[in-house]
Amino acid sequence: MENKIFLILVLIAILGIKHSFAQEKENLPLNLVKAGAGYFGEVLYFVSPLEQDDSSPVNPEINQIHNGPSLFFEYGYKMKNGYTFTSRLTMAEVRVPYNDPGKVYWDARYSEIYYVMEAAFHYDFQSENHVVSPGAGLFFRHIHLSENIYQGRTTVENTTWVASPKMVKTIYNDLGVSLNLDYYYNFKNSFFCGVHLAGNWIMAIGLETLAVSPFIGVRF
Repeated sequence: MENKIFLILVLIAILGIKHSFAQEKENLPLNLVKAGAGYFGEVLYFVSPLEQDDSSPVNPEINQIHNGPSLFFEYGYKMKNGYTFTSRLTMAEVRVPYNDPGKVYWDARYSEIYYVMEAAFHYDFQSENHVVSPGAGLFFRHIHLSENIYQGRTTVENTTWVASPKMVKTIYNDLGVSLNLDYYYNFKNSFFCGVHLAGNWIMAIGLETLAVSPFIGVRF
């Protein structure tokens, strides 16, 4: 199912690119830049909770929404026919509890650092100065996090004995699909402001993060 959704979104993006560049030369594009800061939430285990297991206990706080601040910068290439191609860099920090099976660090939290680079395709629906702009794209994600690694684990008479955990810093890179929805208001002096909503979908996992960010921008 996830692969079908992915292929459909890619096909829509390709058709949109072909249509946009087929427009007449006199319809010159408009450049825009915008920046915003707001809320970034990790919802993976809230949507798909980890199940408790006698041999590997799960920290109850893991199956919650973990959140933190985010900051994004975006460049857009807006066509006269309403299509906009954007490249966006998002940086976020989320505080997450450890989930070691020995329950040693369940009260401790660490910072997951997200760097998300996205190329997206939008279409604007405008009524006077009000604009609603849904979009979809592909992203590359680079995450810094910390994990508990146990050197050994032995089970004797239904009792599990583990060695002291070792903290290991880990880096993950992956790809996924982004779904976006922007609302903004155009001022007469080329500036605009609004709210950006985004959801990131990892193909092998599912919906993982949500973001809500007020932003300001300018056209030139």
